[in-house]
Amino acid sequence: MLSFFSTKVVMVQSDLLKQLARIAKAIAATFPDCEVVVHDLKGSPRSSIIAIYGEVTGRKVGDGIRDLVSILKSSEFREDMLTNYISTTADGKIVKSSTVVIRDPKSYEITSAFCINYNLGPFLSARKIVDDFVQGVDLKKTLRANDDSTDADDEPKGILGILQQVIDRTIKADGRPVSGLSKEDRVRIVAFLEDKKVFCFKGAINMVAKRLKVSKYTVYNYLDEVRASNVRTG
Repeated sequence: MLSFFSTKVVMVQSDLLKQLARIAKAIAATFPDCEVVVHDLKGSPRSSIIAIYGEVTGRKVGDGIRDLVSILKSSEFREDMLTNYISTTADGKIVKSSTVVIRDPKSYEITSAFCINYNLGPFLSARKIVDDFVQGVDLKKTLRANDDSTDADDEPKGILGILQQVIDRTIKADGRPVSGLSKEDRVRIVAFLEDKKVFCFKGAINMVAKRLKVSKYTVYNYLDEVRASNVRTG
């Protein structure tokens, strides 16, 4: 929504204020959610606005300047300007603002001000959407080296844990200690694990070999027997 002073008011303003009003209009037209205000402070600060483009703070021509005293007292007020300060409007908008004061070159008295107010609401909403989207699991924190074999160094801890549970429960289901298992018993265990696709995962051969107390080459031989038998019977 654009507001502007009347032609009669324009004619009594200085050339500087006219130029500031044109600049304000250009800035507000370039950036959405941006309000640019020109103040004439030679009169009452309560009715200092002579030009306003864009709508953020809800003010209009004839309204006053906001927080002028606080701006001038700020420790960040340098070179007659305070930039990028944050405030909240009466209707709850979070606004990023910059204010430049202009002085009379002879008396050094403040005669006008040029203010830019930017509504941060759309950016804050967009940031929340992005923050929610990029949340996830840190993969490096989920990795665990396998002490039994370098083959499983890159496997996620969750998969290794599941494999270990499946292997251990399969062996314990036989009801006898591993030392008392025959070759046929071990082949049967390998056959069950093959059916459960355990050997599709890297490092499974080494894990099974350790649990069965045989070499990994022995497990390979058992697996070859199982797969050959499946081919003959399948």
